[in-house]
Amino acid sequence: MFLKSIHLKNIRSYVDERITFSSGALLIEGDIGSGKSTILLAIDFALFGARANELPASSLLRRGANRGEVVLEFTVDGKDVEIKRVLEKKGASVTQTAGYIAVNGTRKDLMSMGLKSLVFELLGYPKADIKAGKSMIYRYTVYTPQEQMKQIMMQKPDERLNTIRAIFNIDKYKRIRENAKAIVRELKKTSSHLDGVAYDLSLKQEKRVELTSQRKVLSDEEKKKESVYVKIKENLESKKEEKVQVQEVLKKLNVLVHEKSVEKTRLENEEKMILHISEEIKDTEKKLEQMKSQEECEKNITESERVILEKDVFSKMEIEMDEEIKHVRAKLTETDTRKRTCEEMMKNIMALSECPTCRQIVSSGYKDDIRQEEEEKIEKFRKILVLHTNALEGLKEKLKDVKQKQDVIIENEKVLIRVKAELASLKDAKEAIFARKQKISQCGVSVDALKKSIELFDKEIEPLADTEELYVKVEKEVDILNGEHTVSLAQFEKVKQQLSGIDNETVALDKEIEVKIQAKKESGSLKEITNWLNEYFVALMETMEKHVMLSVLRDFDMLFREWFNILMDDDSLQARIDAGFTPVIEQNTYETSYDFLSGGEKTSIALAYRLALNKVINDLCEDIKTKSLLILDEPTDGFSSEQLDKVRDVLLELKLGQTIIVSHEEKIESFVDKTIRVVKKDHVSRVII
Repeated sequence: MFLKSIHLKNIRSYVDERITFSSGALLIEGDIGSGKSTILLAIDFALFGARANELPASSLLRRGANRGEVVLEFTVDGKDVEIKRVLEKKGASVTQTAGYIAVNGTRKDLMSMGLKSLVFELLGYPKADIKAGKSMIYRYTVYTPQEQMKQIMMQKPDERLNTIRAIFNIDKYKRIRENAKAIVRELKKTSSHLDGVAYDLSLKQEKRVELTSQRKVLSDEEKKKESVYVKIKENLESKKEEKVQVQEVLKKLNVLVHEKSVEKTRLENEEKMILHISEEIKDTEKKLEQMKSQEECEKNITESERVILEKDVFSKMEIEMDEEIKHVRAKLTETDTRKRTCEEMMKNIMALSECPTCRQIVSSGYKDDIRQEEEEKIEKFRKILVLHTNALEGLKEKLKDVKQKQDVIIENEKVLIRVKAELASLKDAKEAIFARKQKISQCGVSVDALKKSIELFDKEIEPLADTEELYVKVEKEVDILNGEHTVSLAQFEKVKQQLSGIDNETVALDKEIEVKIQAKKESGSLKEITNWLNEYFVALMETMEKHVMLSVLRDFDMLFREWFNILMDDDSLQARIDAGFTPVIEQNTYETSYDFLSGGEKTSIALAYRLALNKVINDLCEDIKTKSLLILDEPTDGFSSEQLDKVRDVLLELKLGQTIIVSHEEKIESFVDKTIRVVKKDHVSRVII
């Protein structure tokens, strides 16, 4: 892996700064608090994102800014990679939002975990560390803050061993042992449960033998019951067929009896009809005796018809006289009106004193002349009225006489109608007597035929007379057989049900026995596995862990001594690593505490420990792609001038493609390939090359 550049926007003390990295040894130099370590933290953030415990997002975003971002460019395994991560402030919290990663120009926009997953894949780091939120290989091979390394030195032995196990992935053996023990516990529980399932297997097998014996007894009984049932069933079917045959004969008998009954009813009706018609003939003959003779009726009809012939003459006379009376009455009305007009005029003239038109005085002589003239007219009209009145009375008398004659004609019409009706009734009575006598003759013939038909029915019914009794007998026998059939079937079904119950119980018992046998087998297998895990597997894991730990310890101790001897050119001070991976310091052949060392000596031990870790981890983890990169954060804290010179020897010994050193020591600048200076002004960091 080779870092090319990093671009920081609103990251801690940086507002907008791009830093380009070179190959070989690179020094990032500046005063304390200038922002050197921020560059290393930004590289860490770009690769693995913010982590709540190690690198919280809130510690990276510049105060007062709502958005920050880091863009890191590097090459790995021949691929050009650009990765961008973004921080955003929402309310009081700072969160990581979507970023991107571009590999050889192919870009993918992803959230934080997606970016981290691809980075792990590119760098060849174990995928198991992704979800755990760890990047321990990077922490202890590429970039370990110096203070964190000193903390490892101060840890308790057990805690340090756990850390070492985690770094070298040796803790997997411990996890395997613990998992194996957990599996053993679960296997024991399962085996115990299976033993409980199989504990009564022998009892179930004895029960199975007992059920087989019971089934044989019931099977024999079933055959006997079935034989009885089949025999009764056959008898019942035979008797039912006989019942059907008798029933058919009985139906025929019932039809014959019914038809005979119908014929008898018809015979009775015919005989009643003859009696009824005979009575009607007698009644009609009595009425004939009471009626007038046909000659007398015809004579009356002739006389009435003669009188009725004058009806039209009198009707015409009545119409003419009505018209004449109307004419006389009209003349009377007209004459009376003219008479009244004259009287009215005379009265009006006699009452006038002057003319209403010309206003001249009317003289009495004039009035007398008018009165005399009008009186003559009135008298004339009075005579005419008398003549018309006398004529009207004469017409009324004539009209009355005509109407009387018309009344006589009407009476004759009524007589004619009545006589004609009597004549028709007389004829109808004679015809009815004739028709009824014919009907009696026909009924007599029908009666004879019906009597013969009834005799034939009697002949057919006679041989079937005992069919009903036979049917009752057969029906009773069928009922008895039905009862026997029901009892026999119930007994047969009961045995079948008992057999079915035994079969079902046997099937269930077989399944249960099979389960218990299987449980017994599985329990035995689990016990074998449990014994193997306890006696062989767990011990094997412990042995493997010891071998690996001894191998790591041997290499680690050798490297630690080598680096420490380079950094501390003092024969009186020696250091080694014990079985707990704890640095043991000897001064003049006497062990001394880490706390009693000087600052430079502590830094030398921490740096030697750090470099030994780097080498051993890189050798063990063959797939990682960061072996050519090393970042040292303040590795010379407390070093003397002579010890700083030793750092040159360390860099030459490492022979790495890219080493980035963060330090405020200016002397280191003399033996690195490139220096980047970081300055800070007004709370803003900038890079000067």
